[in-house]
Amino acid sequence: MKELSDASRHYETKVEYFFEDLADLEQCLDVIQLSFQYFQSIYNQAKRTQNEYSRISYKPDDAITDLNTRFLESGIGYEFREGEIIRIDNKLLHQEIIIPVLHFLSAPKFQNANQEYLSAHEHFRHGRNKECLSDCLKALETTLKIICDLNSWTYNPKDTANTLIKVVIDNKLIPDFLLQHFSSLRSSLESGVPTFRNRLSGHGQGPQKIEVPMHYASYMLYLTGTTINFLVSCQQELKP
Repeated sequence: MKELSDASRHYETKVEYFFEDLADLEQCLDVIQLSFQYFQSIYNQAKRTQNEYSRISYKPDDAITDLNTRFLESGIGYEFREGEIIRIDNKLLHQEIIIPVLHFLSAPKFQNANQEYLSAHEHFRHGRNKECLSDCLKALETTLKIICDLNSWTYNPKDTANTLIKVVIDNKLIPDFLLQHFSSLRSSLESGVPTFRNRLSGHGQGPQKIEVPMHYASYMLYLTGTTINFLVSCQQELKP
């Protein structure tokens, strides 16, 4: 493998040679992700300072579109979105759940929840499934706290997800007719993401090592996305 530290080559050429020698998929994806993050960063900086890079015709959005097209054409189950390469296990669920929740969380007020949810995807891509579950719960709890702050609802910063769910329900984030029609809605919210995470990764594992399978982590990502989509949609109905 040709090392990136080789000073005899320009950094662009070094990255190219380094990438060509890689055989590990995850390392290849890391190089692609870092390269696109760097492109986006220098372009944004150029726009602020109005230097020559701000006038380039091939913009980061164009490059991202081309990258995702190449991924799709090659049958590679990944997509670059919101600065991260995200694994796609199910195209329909990805389209209907993951993309909408990332759109919701891209708003500045949900920035912290967005970072935690993207971190969960990053852990999932690298097979760190316990960490994925933990960040899913963090993203849900942060979303609930942000919603409480937006509505000036009282809560304790140390409240867990179940307590926060009670706060938003008691304050009518979810209309009564929905709670009455879907009698198990409350219990579904309370027993979904929080319970799943706590049982598999939230506490000491005891004498037997707990392994979290990939399909559990994948389910958790979609469940978290669905829950956040629902809560943020209710918030938008309450205060557009």
